[in-house]
Amino acid sequence: MSPNTPPLEPDMTGYVKPNYTAATAPEEIISHIASFVVEDTRARDNEAPPPSKWFSLTAVCKRWTNAIANTAAPWAGITIGSIESLQKFLSRSRNEPLTVKGDLSDGDEENAEKFSMVMQHTHRLQSLCISVSHSVLNRLVSLGGYGLTPHLEVLEVTKTGLERTSALQWFSDSQLRILRLTGFHFSDFSFLLDTSLTALTELSLANIEWNPVVDEMLNLLGQLPQLKRLQLGIVMTWSLNPSETTSLPALRYLALYNLGATEAYLLFVLDTPSLEYLGLKIVPTLHLGYILYTVQDKIDQVCTRAPLRGCGMHSEGPGGKFYYMLTEDAASKTCIEQDTGLLLVFEGFGIAGEHAITDIVYLYTWAYVVNVQHLTVDNYSAHTQPVARSWLRLFQFMPAVQTLQLWGQHSSVFATGLCIPRELDGAWQPLFSALLNINFLAVWFRPSTDVDGPDEENSLIERLVKPYQSCDNPQELITLTIRESCNIADYEVELLRYAFTSEGVEWDGRQEWCDPDPEWENSVSEDDGHWDDENDGEGDEIAANAAEGTEDMGDDAGLTIEDVRGVVDEEDDADEVVLWDDGGAGYLGDTEEDDCDIDW
Repeated sequence: MSPNTPPLEPDMTGYVKPNYTAATAPEEIISHIASFVVEDTRARDNEAPPPSKWFSLTAVCKRWTNAIANTAAPWAGITIGSIESLQKFLSRSRNEPLTVKGDLSDGDEENAEKFSMVMQHTHRLQSLCISVSHSVLNRLVSLGGYGLTPHLEVLEVTKTGLERTSALQWFSDSQLRILRLTGFHFSDFSFLLDTSLTALTELSLANIEWNPVVDEMLNLLGQLPQLKRLQLGIVMTWSLNPSETTSLPALRYLALYNLGATEAYLLFVLDTPSLEYLGLKIVPTLHLGYILYTVQDKIDQVCTRAPLRGCGMHSEGPGGKFYYMLTEDAASKTCIEQDTGLLLVFEGFGIAGEHAITDIVYLYTWAYVVNVQHLTVDNYSAHTQPVARSWLRLFQFMPAVQTLQLWGQHSSVFATGLCIPRELDGAWQPLFSALLNINFLAVWFRPSTDVDGPDEENSLIERLVKPYQSCDNPQELITLTIRESCNIADYEVELLRYAFTSEGVEWDGRQEWCDPDPEWENSVSEDDGHWDDENDGEGDEIAANAAEGTEDMGDDAGLTIEDVRGVVDEEDDADEVVLWDDGGAGYLGDTEEDDCDIDW
């Protein structure tokens, strides 16, 4: 047959379509359905589905339960639960390759038994993703006798405890595609890199007890030609004669959880032509100007490869960790799921450092927000007029915003509502001229239940209604959705309907009145992941040192405070009015109080 000859159509003569129902379908068909559901979910989520994705199939009838119990594929994706459940999954999956994940971080004997049960099937392990305590690992090491893992491709282990361990020797013969480790010493796992250098497509090392010189890290990365994702939470040291450019041609995703001067240089000398995502954790340091200048090319690279249509801001509370995201996906609302664009995480700046954060965000991203169509602001507040003005200045570079989503207790980052203050007797102008929808989710419209409180006149509801009453804007085109929000009354919803349109305001009717928790408001968030370090609360001290000119430059010769002043404004501002916002929904723009009293 010629290569150009079309294939023959199958002869369907005499074919009769089977007339099956759920009650009469053969077990073979039921097994195929269960396997299809599992594989379809695996293809979409890039991991084995949890039982919740397919277990409802067993509830159709007893025949379906029996058929699926005898089908190995669904049972090969294991999320570790009880010992009985784990035994059932291991048994029913028969000889299928295993994908196992679970939390064994409580160092009890039961978790050690569960891990031992899994390790008795090492010859079938294809993916192992667990959190585990050092004591559990120790118990398994003492037992020993586990086989090889020739089919293991994905290994993710988060270990609690600082002790050294030899447990990872179990996987020494594996040729891994993905390696994610947290809480180990480098010598605990270095042999895994030796056997997987040419195969690794993803490497994540966080909270690792290892301080390599920058040349050592560059040498390692230069041996990973297939690497597509790299996440590093390692403090590096300087080399006397650092290497020049190292190429990672396939790298698309890069996150640095500790960005110091040395790590910035590493980023500078990496040639990453395919880079699509850059995540940087920024902490207050007197070398911040040098660091940001050094990584600017990488920021420009990921921000110019495609239009950035989504922007997100999230704060863990006043002065707490702050996330700023730019992404290509206009529908993306969380930096956790972000795969393209830029993520900047600021920690340790405190309230005194808010001005520095806004300056950095504006200086390095204002040119890339012009295409933003969706903006999410989650629990973020501005405590001083300069900070509020800086955010207003950045928002004015977002003319394409069509949807705005507000979350959480704090919202005074919008100090003048969603309008630009008028000049003299002119009309107010819309902040987002293309705005079509505002979605309020779990928003505090007042900072407390005190409707006659000192900041009532500047609460969120007032900032939304009053400016729009004198704003040159077709607000009848804007729809408002209010869900799960608090401290808002019926008449205020009517005010919104009057300021916008009755048909355009959708409210779930929830009326919950809340007061802020002073203990939570004043607390410093605990370390909760790879974006954490030990710099909580250092912003106030660094701000004060910078303002007083008492900075300690340490061992980094050649850098002066002038390197930093381009980013961190150190000038005293005696006329600065502090807009301290305990509850978050209020904006004390007219008060003389100075609860912050720190110049930045």
